[in-house]
Amino acid sequence: MSRSVDDPCEGLPNGNYPDPDECTRIYSCSNGIAYLMDCPEDLYYNEKTDQCDSPENVDCGCSDGYEQYDRKCYKAFGDKEPYEEAFATCRDDGGVLAMPRDEGTHEFLIPLKNKVDSEDAFWLGINRVEGGEFAYYDGTPLTFQAWYPGEPSDTGGQEDCIMFYGPGWDNKWNDIPCFGPEHPFICEKFYRV
Repeated sequence: MSRSVDDPCEGLPNGNYPDPDECTRIYSCSNGIAYLMDCPEDLYYNEKTDQCDSPENVDCGCSDGYEQYDRKCYKAFGDKEPYEEAFATCRDDGGVLAMPRDEGTHEFLIPLKNKVDSEDAFWLGINRVEGGEFAYYDGTPLTFQAWYPGEPSDTGGQEDCIMFYGPGWDNKWNDIPCFGPEHPFICEKFYRV
């Protein structure tokens, strides 16, 4: 049995997603409409296999190495990867590149990333979209911005990705080309209980 619910699929592509509150529920998103489905009794939704599974096979709460903030889990990865590989690593780990949507999340991420590497910049899930504006990877407009003064600059007309810089840049953002450079990155995923 399924029922439509309010906006949990906003900005998400079609597919199944864990309910952020309950491990036994799934949101199936179709063209922006969410349908809430329950797993059979005593089973949890397993994001990796996209099916209901035994609780011992499912990560609820934050997975190892992830830290909780405001119903999301975050992890800074020290491995330096190009943007596309960082994006794929987050996806393979059940998440996405981090998308700080408010000042509190931004402030939470500062010590998380600086613990891993306080000098290098970290990839975020924010990109330039059609029309030249920046949006979160899911297509939703930015609700928060932490640009370093003078940024974004789009130097050379190719700076379409966002880096989260360290203390030398006041832990602010800068636009940078998506191709080529390798940097550490931050992943986010839902916190589940």
